[in-house]
Amino acid sequence: MEIIDTRRFFRNRFEYYVATKDGSGAGVRDEAEISLQRLCEVLECDPEPFPCRYDAEMRKLCGHEYLTWFRHERSYGDVALLVNRKLAGEDGRMPPVGARWVHALLRESCDKPAR
Repeated sequence: MEIIDTRRFFRNRFEYYVATKDGSGAGVRDEAEISLQRLCEVLECDPEPFPCRYDAEMRKLCGHEYLTWFRHERSYGDVALLVNRKLAGEDGRMPPVGARWVHALLRESCDKPAR
């Protein structure tokens, strides 16, 4: 897959997830059979800035911690990290997200060495 297509599929599934809380992406009609979780794994180190037109969706995803998101320009990798953590909490791979989860994940991603 081309990275441009991968990002487009991610944005489609991201919007669908925020609207429906369905991470499978089964209702997305873009001709790609790939889950949001898999796209998160592919894009976790993507440094491309995430479009600001999704700020309203990021506010919904981050909840009361949304201001943490807006402190710096964020990348597809940052969004993928947050979405993947939410999905992990929802499907039982990890405990549900708690207080300051956005801050903790974004701080952790900044501390990781670039790949």
